[in-house]
Order: sequence, then C-alpha cells, then structure tokens
Amino acid sequence: MAANGAVSFPDTNLENAVRDALDKLEGDITADDMAGLVFLDADDKDIGDLTGLEHAVNLRSLDLESNEIDDLNPLANLTNLRSLDLDSNQVSDLGPLANLTNLRSLDLDSNQVSDLGPIANLTNLRSLDLDSNQVSDLEPLANLTNLRDLDLDSNQVSDISPLANLTNLRDLDLDSNQVSDISPLAGLTNLRDIDLEHNEISDLGPLADSSEFGSGGSLEVEYNNLDLSPGSAAMKDIGTLESRGVDVSYIPQRG
Repeated sequence: MAANGAVSFPDTNLENAVRDALDKLEGDITADDMAGLVFLDADDKDIGDLTGLEHAVNLRSLDLESNEIDDLNPLANLTNLRSLDLDSNQVSDLGPLANLTNLRSLDLDSNQVSDLGPIANLTNLRSLDLDSNQVSDLEPLANLTNLRDLDLDSNQVSDISPLANLTNLRDLDLDSNQVSDISPLAGLTNLRDIDLEHNEISDLGPLADSSEFGSGGSLEVEYNNLDLSPGSAAMKDIGTLESRGVDVSYIPQRG
C-alpha cells in the first residue's frame, strides 16, 4: 500500500476492473474501498498480477476466467470467498487457497494443476471443476464430502477409490482418463449423471448392481473396453441399467 493509504495495482487491467466494480473511475482506491468490494467480475481482461486484491477482504465472489494468472498469493487471506473462477489461466500452485475454507464453488478448468493437496481441507466445496489439468492423485479429495459436482475430464486419473465416500456427489465427469475399476462408485447413491467416456472400463457391474442408480440418471461409457457382443456381461449390465430408467450411451467402443 502506498504511503498515502492508496492501494496500488501493478497490473493496470486489474485496477481498471476494480474501478469498474467500485464505480470509481478516478482518484485513489483506498483499503476501505477494497473492503467494500463483495463481487468482482474480471474475466478476459488480460490480467497477470493479482497484487492489490489482498485488500478485498470481504470478497465473496471472484471471477478471473480467461486471464494470464499464475500466482494466487494475493488471494491467500480472502477467507470470505464463496465462489472462485480461475478457468483458463496458468495456475499450478494451489497453496494460497489452502485457508479459503468458505469456498463453495472452485473452477480450475484448463490450468496446470497436478497437486490437489492444498485444497484437501476445503470441506465446504459443493462444486469443483478440474477439467483439463494434470491430476493423477485424488486422495486429497477424499474428505470433501459436501461435493455435489466434480469435473475431472481430461486428466491422468486411474484410481478413483478416494471418491468412495463422496456420497453427496450427483454429477461426476471422468471423461478422458485411465479408469478401469469403477467399483468405488457403487456406494454413491446420489449419483445421477456419470461421464466415463474414453477410459479403460470393461465391467459395468458395480453400477448395474447399485439399485439407487436409476430413473433419470445418465451414463456415458463410449470409447472404453466393453464387450458389446450379444449376451455379454456388459450388454446384460446395460440392459439392467436401462430397465431402471438410466440413459446409457455406449456406442462406439475402442477399436
């Protein structure tokens, strides 16, 4: 902060977004001004440096989609945040988010995240989008039992056993991973929409045997290793699911 109490923004694009949100196009932006900021929409503004946002201590919703952000340190103490959208940036280190325990929604689609450890204690999360990252280890998600929506499309996941206790999950996207064993999903009785396209699955039995997964549900399993020949176990499981009212998409399979 400048000596006169003004908040400084090295990134003029961020400053302009803050000015728009505050409706203060001229004059110094003070710490009091920043403390009055509750919502900030700064998507697609070519922002690369978040310095200055650390003063927005009452922010509840922050949209930074489609920028050039790689350092989240200025957000580390914004503990009132409920919704944070970082879709399409250059984030790899989630460390600064570790104490943002009031977050309900976190969008990290299209970044460079591999380590989910820092968000392991964000137990109020309802929605988590990790589409198009570099995630292989889901163990840090094991205690995020309030999750309703989880998007892991286009990562490097093979072991989904850490999801076995996420019993509030309703929508799960694992498209384009390396999953072969779906038995951890059998006890997730609230699941309604499951995308398992482009994996290595050959056995749908765990879902066919889960009587709670039924009417109104959808299951996408195209491009797996299912045997679709008449009378096969997979076709019997698909028949069981469809008889319960699940919309199953399964054609085509791999080669």
